[in-house]
Amino acid sequence: MGQSYGRLYKAVRVADPSCVTSRAIDHVDTTNELARNILLAVVSTLAKAERERISERTRVGLVRVRSDGKKLGRPPVASKKRAEALRLVKSGWSYRDAARELKIDHKSIIIWIKKGGEKR
Repeated sequence: MGQSYGRLYKAVRVADPSCVTSRAIDHVDTTNELARNILLAVVSTLAKAERERISERTRVGLVRVRSDGKKLGRPPVASKKRAEALRLVKSGWSYRDAARELKIDHKSIIIWIKKGGEKR
């Protein structure tokens, strides 16, 4: 419902209690301000705990995948394409045209040229 107690509290305070009531939990009177504040604290604490659980499961999953030897992220462009891209640029092709020809991103060519210190 809310990402923090403060946000959740503000959202409920803005709502007019005579028009808006919460009935998600049976036998809790949310028209009483003290009961409403306690309920909000409990709900926001549960939401925070769930976010932490999701984050922990994500971290554990990434560690497991890495331990299995799987590489994460974008795969590197083959060195043949790198050499060919540099050759095309040296022969007068634009970065974008060379990249289109080799089906790679033109930014990769720019990075290769900057790293290699090569001029057009």
